[in-house]
This record gives sequence, C-alpha cells and structure tokens, in this order.
Amino acid sequence: MMKSASRNEQIRSLENGHGLQYLLNAAYQITGNPVVLFDMEYKLLACTENIVTDDPLWNELVETGVFSDETIAFFKNECFVDTVASAKTIALLRSDKLPYDRLYGRVFNSDSSTVADLVMVACTPLEEDDPAAFEVFCEKLSGEIRTSAFYRQYGILYHETLICKLLDGDTDDKVIYSDHLANLYEGLKTNLFAAVADVSKCPAKNRGPEAFRDELKKMNPEFKYAVYAGYIVMIISADDPDLSAERHLGQLGVFFERNNIYAGISRRFDNLFDLRKYYDEA
Repeated sequence: MMKSASRNEQIRSLENGHGLQYLLNAAYQITGNPVVLFDMEYKLLACTENIVTDDPLWNELVETGVFSDETIAFFKNECFVDTVASAKTIALLRSDKLPYDRLYGRVFNSDSSTVADLVMVACTPLEEDDPAAFEVFCEKLSGEIRTSAFYRQYGILYHETLICKLLDGDTDDKVIYSDHLANLYEGLKTNLFAAVADVSKCPAKNRGPEAFRDELKKMNPEFKYAVYAGYIVMIISADDPDLSAERHLGQLGVFFERNNIYAGISRRFDNLFDLRKYYDEA
C-alpha cells in the first residue's frame, strides 16, 4: 500500500465532475478503507460499493438506508454526538463496543453549510497521516456537491426545519440537537439577534414569504432563514453586541423599505436554544 503522503497526492488528483460514487470508490482504492456518506437525518446517500465487513454500524446503514433510533442513542451514549458537534472539520470516533475506529468529517455545500456527514471505517488500522488524507477527501467531496442546486436547497430547508423546531420547543434532547445546532451556528458570529419580518403589507405579497426568504438569502447568505407562522424569521449575527442596521444589515434595510416590509429585531443573545424567547421579543 502506498504511503500516506502519496495518498494525499492521489486524493487531490481525483477529478470532480464524475459523481459521488466515483469518488467514494476511488478513495477506497487509495486508502484501503470503506467510506459512507449520509445526510443530516442519518439517511444513506452513497457508500463504497461491494464491501463486506463485520462493522455493525456500516451494515445497518447500508442494508436499511438509515440509522435507527437505537443507534442514534448509542452515538449519544458513546459521546460521538458531542465529539462531532465540537469538530470543525474531522474527528476520530472510538468505542470499545465497535470492532473498528472511524474518522468522521463534514461535507459542505456552496453556502458553506454542512449538508452531509462522511465516515471512514478503519477496517485497516489508521496510519499517522490518514486523518490529513481524510480531511483532503472531505474537501474533495465538498467540491463535488458545491455545484449542486439540490444540496444548496437541502441546506436551506435543513436550517429552516431546525429553526422551526427551536421555535416550537421540539428540541428537548439537547445532547442530540447540539450536533444539529453546531451546523446551524456555522458562519454565525458571536452575537446573535432574531429578526421577524412581515410581508403581508408588501405590494408583491402574493409571491409568498418563501420567495422573499430565498431573495433575502441571496442578499445575505451568512444569515439563517425560515418561514414560520407566515413570517420570515432570520437569525442575524455580528461581531459587535450592539446591532447597527446600517452597518450590519446592509441592503436588507433598503429592501424592506422599498417593499413595505415591517420587521422587528430582538436584543442580542448567544444560545440558539433560547431562540423562541427572542423570536417573541422581535
């Protein structure tokens, strides 16, 4: 088997544009370990083909297409969820209840939002430089999906679903949702503000709030958006604790004024689990 430095070179040389399956199969040929890709709801997207292994997590996902509630509880109990939530790019996952270690990595869309999780099962023991090679492969997969409109829209809807769950109070299991909220925090700065916009008095209100949400997303892609109870909800962030509409909102204020859109903004906060309180305030 080729040395780790050569693996990095080989992975970097893989061409994008041939699809996820090509990349996953090629990575196995280079590293000797199978890889699996799943979405934010733990549903299988793709995996290395024609692999036989005694790893129970691999077999469950490949055979059923999704991780069960029991397996997600196992991730929680083994601290996988906390480890993944705190990882910026990749993490090593170990458990004495599994036959193999595994590397976890994030895959990003064109909005720099995490839209898939990548796992390499170390059926062949990991070498010192394997984590670096795996991180390069995560970047390669991100490059593959950045041109995909599907994954961009998936990221938007995934964030919207999380925001609505926070507003509905459906995030009682904070350990599980800390992993999801880590994805929602991506790109946000320290000081958070909730904004709620009412488009009912807009001359073009027949377009619907979803159309305005998408337009706002194009203007300020770093903010997070959702349609909730007929309103557009925005999570705005800034380096400064005092939000300035002129400095931090940019063209949003002009857009609201031009379209007769009314909006309220909350005080600052820093914990997304408190979103409902600041939504009500806004």
